[in-house]
Amino acid sequence: MNEKLPRRIRHLVELIGWSQTLRLLNAKGGTAVYFPCKPENADALAFVISREALATLCEEFGGLGVQLPKPDKMLIAERNRQIVVERAAGATTSELAGRFGITTRMVQNILADCDSRLRREA
Repeated sequence: MNEKLPRRIRHLVELIGWSQTLRLLNAKGGTAVYFPCKPENADALAFVISREALATLCEEFGGLGVQLPKPDKMLIAERNRQIVVERAAGATTSELAGRFGITTRMVQNILADCDSRLRREA
């Protein structure tokens, strides 16, 4: 994972993965979010991230208010870099779309953009 990403974002990705981190930050980034000790007491967050991710965050941060950073271009660039790396390792566009919480068309666009940039640099 890119060490240039803020520590809080890296920690979230380690806990709940890229897709859930992006969903959480897109919905709640730039705000303080209270994580209850029990996920069943976090109805508002249950509409943003999966129950599994919510349970993980409640276990990690239960009873605390956590300032969530705003998603930025660096985070999206790192996600795109990770997509290119995983595709080169053999992952399908469908697998990548599911893993990163985006459409297969978006994965194809990211890969095509990377290919065109590589051709321009060559």
